[in-house]
Amino acid sequence: MNLLRKATHPDFSDLLVHFTDRVNGHSWLPNNVYQLSAEERLSSILQHRAIWSSQPFGTAAPVVCFSEATTQGLDHLIGAVAYRPWGIVFDRQLIYDARGGPVFHLRTKEWPQIADLPHRLRALFIRFEAGISEWLWEREWRVVCEDEPEFAFDTEDVVALIVGRRGWPPEEPDRMYAPLGDDALQMTLGPPDWMPDCERWWWNPRRERLEVLR
Repeated sequence: MNLLRKATHPDFSDLLVHFTDRVNGHSWLPNNVYQLSAEERLSSILQHRAIWSSQPFGTAAPVVCFSEATTQGLDHLIGAVAYRPWGIVFDRQLIYDARGGPVFHLRTKEWPQIADLPHRLRALFIRFEAGISEWLWEREWRVVCEDEPEFAFDTEDVVALIVGRRGWPPEEPDRMYAPLGDDALQMTLGPPDWMPDCERWWWNPRRERLEVLR
């Protein structure tokens, strides 16, 4: 396995985040995903341990998108760019191992030159035109999903969760104690079994920044 070098530049991060929504929405999402709230999407992703792919405007194959950002960068994406504060964070090595990588920005006049490339390669390009199509601030990585409709992961792959509610997710009774009766069941509240053992980064709207919850 080829290992990526650790980020040493203060403006770069070893982590990638998949936000589940932004304020102006993602109209290209599959209908069964589009109808869910950002919070519901994160719950679904964690329960199924997979992120469903979609085809953003101009892509030639379904992809799953991630953004590379420092802590300060994440605060900006949520507070200024208006991504909703719900997302899942991975080490970029995991995305690289899944054949993912940074997107390529190509000038509009050069865009026709990629027409004959395989769909997988074309899906890694974004049109770049001054004042019209400038997405460099997203620092986007993509995993192209040609053979499977989703990007699957294991619970231990999750580095952190970005959450918009301090008490998320609500605790649930541990069903292991169900044979002892309802009273015992209600005394054994804990995180859902699909909740990974990781940090939660809560968006504090008053301070307009993410705060780590243990």
